[in-house]
Amino acid sequence: MTARILEMLITSSVLIIGILGLRKLTMGKISMRLRYGLWLLVAVRLLVPVSVGTSPVSVMNLFPGILRESAVQRNAGREPFWQESNELGAGESDAAYTETAGTATFGQNPAQKSTGQTDEAVSVPDKTQSGSGAVPATMAEAGTAYGKRDIWLSAVAGLWLLGVFFAGGCLFWMRLRFVRYLRRRRREISREELPDVMEEKLVRRGMRVYRVMGLPSPCLVGRCIYIGERTPGKEQGLTHVLAHEYCHRVHGDGFWAFLRCALVALYWFDPLVWAAAFAARQDSDLACDEAAVSLIGEEERFAYGRTLLALLQESGRGTECPGMPLMFSGSEHSVRERIVALAEKRKAEAVVLAAVLSMLLLVCGCAFTGAADQAVEEGRPEEMAAAKNSAGEQEAGETSPAPNQIMVPEGENEEAARIQEESAKQDAFAKALADYDDSGLSEDRRVDVQHFYEYNAGKREDAPEEGWYLLCRDEEEDISCYGLYTEGFGCRGVKTLIGEDVNAFDLVWYPCYMNDISQNIRILERAQDGMPRRFVWKYVEEESSVGEIWRLAAGFRYDIGTVDMKVLPKENYLSWADWHLTFGVDQERGQARVYYDGAENGQAGVLDISNYQDFEVEEVQICTDTVAFELDSKVYAEEASEDFEGVVIHLAPGLKLKGHEGLWREGLSPLAVELIWDEEEDGGFRFGQPKVDDQLVCHSPVDARELQDIRQEKAGGRGVEEEQK
Repeated sequence: MTARILEMLITSSVLIIGILGLRKLTMGKISMRLRYGLWLLVAVRLLVPVSVGTSPVSVMNLFPGILRESAVQRNAGREPFWQESNELGAGESDAAYTETAGTATFGQNPAQKSTGQTDEAVSVPDKTQSGSGAVPATMAEAGTAYGKRDIWLSAVAGLWLLGVFFAGGCLFWMRLRFVRYLRRRRREISREELPDVMEEKLVRRGMRVYRVMGLPSPCLVGRCIYIGERTPGKEQGLTHVLAHEYCHRVHGDGFWAFLRCALVALYWFDPLVWAAAFAARQDSDLACDEAAVSLIGEEERFAYGRTLLALLQESGRGTECPGMPLMFSGSEHSVRERIVALAEKRKAEAVVLAAVLSMLLLVCGCAFTGAADQAVEEGRPEEMAAAKNSAGEQEAGETSPAPNQIMVPEGENEEAARIQEESAKQDAFAKALADYDDSGLSEDRRVDVQHFYEYNAGKREDAPEEGWYLLCRDEEEDISCYGLYTEGFGCRGVKTLIGEDVNAFDLVWYPCYMNDISQNIRILERAQDGMPRRFVWKYVEEESSVGEIWRLAAGFRYDIGTVDMKVLPKENYLSWADWHLTFGVDQERGQARVYYDGAENGQAGVLDISNYQDFEVEEVQICTDTVAFELDSKVYAEEASEDFEGVVIHLAPGLKLKGHEGLWREGLSPLAVELIWDEEEDGGFRFGQPKVDDQLVCHSPVDARELQDIRQEKAGGRGVEEEQK
C-alpha cells in the first residue's frame, strides 16, 4: 500500500509539473478552453491512482526501489503457507519446522496417583538443545517488523485524516460564511435593468443577478450572479461582467470548483496539488474570457479588457468579505494576466496544436503508465528466471544490461522466488484439497500408525493408501475430523463432518496412537437445532520417534453450515507467559515461586526443584517446545473464573543450570493456564489464571539420562579426590 501511494504521488506530481509547463508555453498560442481542459487529466490521475499498462517512458522506471517494495507487499499479502491455518488455502504452522532432538512428557505425579487422575502424555522436541528454530525466529522478527510498520502506517493515516477534516472543514466553513454574507446583503437586479443581449440567456438558464455591497469582484454561486455596488453600471460594462459569469455557468465551473476543493482537502500535504488548484482556477477565468468575447462579439475584445481594468481598480475599494474562499480570490496579477491574454490572442496553428498534443501524450505516458519492467519486480517465476539468467550471462560475457532492465540484487531475487514458490505450492494444494473426492469420508478408514512410521523410516516400500483417515469422532455429538494423506503432500489437509456439512482446512496432521480417541474433541456450545456450534479439537501436527507436537484448534459453526477454524499460535502462549509470569528461586528450600503479574498480586504456585539442589539454578523459564492441552480439565474446581469452560494449556517450566546449556524440566510440575473462548482473539482464546498443577510432572528421558550422567561424573570425581587425600 505504501508503494502504491508513493507511485501515485510521483506520477501525479510529474503530471502537474508537465501541465504547468505546457500552460506557460501555450499562453496565447492555443485556445484557453483547451488549456483549461488539460487540468481534467490531473483530476483523473488524483481520483484514480491506478496505472494503465506499462511503457518505457513511465516515470516509475526511475524508481526501481519502490517497485520492489510494491512487489514484496503484494507477495507478502499472499502470506507464506506456514503462517495461516484457519481456513482453506492456509498452510503449515511454524511448529512443523521444529527439530526433534529431545522429549518431554507430562505424566501423573507418583505422589498423586491416589487421586484417580488419568495419565496423559504429550512429548515434544527440544528446540533449545537442537539449536533449530531459525524459521520460527525469522517469522517472529518479521511479525514484529510488520507490527511496527502497521503502527507507523496507522499513525500516518490518522494524521492524514486529521488534515483532510481540517482542510475540508476550513474550506466548507469559508464557503458557508461567504454564502451567508451574500444572502444578507444582496439586492436583486430587475429584468428591466439587465442588458438586452444577456437577459434572454440568463432567464433561459434560470439565473438571477444581485448586487452586494462591499463585494470586491463579481462571482457565480449556484445559479446566482453576484456583482459589487461599484461594478460598472453602464450597459456595456455590465454586459461584459454578466457574459463572463454566464460562461462560468455554461462550463459547469461550480462543480469543478467543488472538485478542486475536495482534491485540495484530500491532498492537503502536497503543495503541487494546491498550485494546480490555483492555476486551474485562473485558467477557468481565461477560458470564460475567451468564451465571453465569442458570445458578445469579437469587436468587444478591447472594451472587455477595459472592463477588467475597471474591475481591478474598484476591487481595492471593496470591503473584506468574511469567509470568501481562496478559490474565488481575484488578485491583481491574475487580472493583468487575463488582460494580456486578451491582447495577445492569435489564431492557433496546426503545427502548434500537433506539438502540444505530442508533448501532452508524452506527459501522460510518464504519469499514467507503469514501469516497463514491473513484471520482473512482481516476481513471476518465468520472468525472474529470465532476469537471473541474463544477469549470469552478463557476468560471464561481460555484456552490458539490456535497456530499461532493472537490476535486482541476487538476494532479493532469491527471496522473491522463494515466496513465489511457496505461494504456488499453497495454491496447488488448495486446489488439490478442494478437488479431492469426499466419498472417502464415509469409509471411516483408521490410521495404521506403524505402517506410516516404517514407510517414513524407509523400512517399507509400499506407501500408505491415499485418501481420508478418521482422526477423531464424537459419536454422541455427530462431529468427526478427517485427515488427508497424499503421496505428493503427505499428511496435509483436514475436513470436518458435522451432520452433513463438510468443511476443508489446510492443516498439517500426523498419525499418532493417541490421535484416534474421542477425548480429543469436545463440544462447548450447541446451536438451536442441537448441532455443535462451538468446539475444540487437539491433534498431533508432527511426530517422530522422540517427540510429538500437539496443536489446539477452535471451531465455530455458523447456521448455514460453514465452519471457521482457528489454531492457537505458539507465539501467543509464549509471549503471554513471557509478559505475565515471573519466578523466584529459593535454592536452599528447593523451591521456585511462580508469580502472575508481579509478586504483589500473589503466587500462582510453588515448583518443587529439590531434585536440582546439587546444581546452581540461575533462573526459571518456560520451555518453548513443550505444551499439552486438556479439553475438560477438573484442575481448577472452585478457583476457576466464571467464563472458564474446562480448556487448559499446560506449559512446562525449565531450569537454567549454571554451567549447563539448555533448559531442564525433568521432574517439574507444569503450569496449567485456563483458556477462555474469545473469537476476537488470534487463535480463538484468551488466557486466564495460571496455577502450578502439582498432580502432573514433566518427564524428559533425555534430561533424565543427562542428569544421571552428570551426577555420576561428579560422584566419580569426588571419589578420586577422596582417594588422593
